[in-house]
Amino acid sequence: MIWYLIFTVFVAALGAFTFWLRKKEKVKDQAPTNKPYTEEDEIED
Repeated sequence: MIWYLIFTVFVAALGAFTFWLRKKEKVKDQAPTNKPYTEEDEIED
């Protein structure tokens, strides 16, 4: 029973950390370019 509890807490912490890291990276990516997405970006290919 105690191993199940430790495992659950570990998975929950890992999930929360991953979510926080992804949220942090998303903000970092948005910072340099505040320009909204346009069709011109698609044509550049």
